Amino acid sequence: MRLYKWPSIQSFHHIRKGTKEYPHICGENKTVTYKPKIKLHGTNGGIILSKDGLYTQSRKRVLDSLKDNMGFNLWFTKNKDYWEKVHKRYGKDIAIFGEWVGEGINGKTAIGSIGRKVFCVFAAHDLDYKEEDCNLIVEPKDLFNILGGFLSHIDVFVIPWLENQDIEVDWSLESEDLKPCVEKANQLVYNIEKQDPFVKMIFDVDGIGEGAVYYPVSHPGRYYFSNLAFKAKGDQHATVKQKKSVQVNPELTKNVAEFIDLVCTEARLEQGAREVGDGDLTFDTKRIGSFLKWICVDIKKECKSEFEAANLEWRPVGKALTTKARNWYLERFKNG
Repeated sequence: MRLYKWPSIQSFHHIRKGTKEYPHICGENKTVTYKPKIKLHGTNGGIILSKDGLYTQSRKRVLDSLKDNMGFNLWFTKNKDYWEKVHKRYGKDIAIFGEWVGEGINGKTAIGSIGRKVFCVFAAHDLDYKEEDCNLIVEPKDLFNILGGFLSHIDVFVIPWLENQDIEVDWSLESEDLKPCVEKANQLVYNIEKQDPFVKMIFDVDGIGEGAVYYPVSHPGRYYFSNLAFKAKGDQHATVKQKKSVQVNPELTKNVAEFIDLVCTEARLEQGAREVGDGDLTFDTKRIGSFLKWICVDIKKECKSEFEAANLEWRPVGKALTTKARNWYLERFKNG
C-alpha cells in the first residue's frame, strides 16, 4: 500500500525567501490570494480510497491494526462501510487529508477538550494524477460534496474558511510593503490563540487555538500549495521563538546559544517525542536516538533561513542541540 504524503508547510518568511530565489514558483502572477483555515493541534491523518484498497496513513507511514496512530485506524475500520460509500459515490480513487484530533491526542488546546476524537478534513486529491500535477481540493463546499454532507454522526467534519480573513501577497514587494498583510495575519493568530473559533462553533468549547494555515487559492493545485502555502502558530505552539507569528524576515541570532534557544522550543521537542512515539507523548530511552535524529533533521529543514541568517557552523550547533534535546527527553522520562 502506497503512502501519499501531505506536503510540509513552511512559515511566511520561508516562502518569501523561496519566491525571491526561485520566482518561477509563483508562475506568471506574483500576487497570490490566500484564504486561511484553522490549524488544529492533533496528528495528521489520511484516508486512501483506491482500487488497491481502502486504508489509513499517518504523516509518515501506512497504518494497520498492529501499528495504529492514536486510534485513527481503529475508528476508520469501525466506519469502513461509510468510506466505501464515499469511494463508490465519488467514482474515482482519492486521498482525503485531515487532522485526527480530540481527547488524549493533544490536550493543550480547545480541541483536546471536546470529550472524544474526531477527524477534521482540510483537503483531498484525486489519485489518478501524479502528486505534483493534481488539482488539490481545498474548497470546503467541494469537500462536503465528496463526503456526502455534514457527518457529525460518525465524527467527520470539514474545516471551513475563516471568514473575512483573505489576504493578498505580492511576493515581489519589499519588506515594508508587505506589512499590511502581515499585520492582518498576526491579528488573526492572536485572536485564535485567545479562542479557537472552529471549536467554539462546532463543539461549543472555549479555549486556545493553535493557529492558521493560509491556502493560495488564486494558484490552485498541489504544486503551488507545496511552494506557497504557509502556516502561522501562536506563541504557545511556535516551534521558533520569533517575535511575531508571521514575519517578513527570519529572527537574527548572534551565537550558538541564542540559535538553540530560538529553534529548540518546547513545542518542537514535544512534536519530536510524538513523532518517534507513534503519536503518543510517552518517553522510552530506547527511542532517544530516533528522537535526537528527528530533532536535528527537523531543525535543519524547517529553520534553514534562521540558520543561514545566523552565519553559524552546523557542528557546534548540532552538538549543543543534541545536548539540550537529550537532557529534555531524559528529564521527561524521569518524571514519567
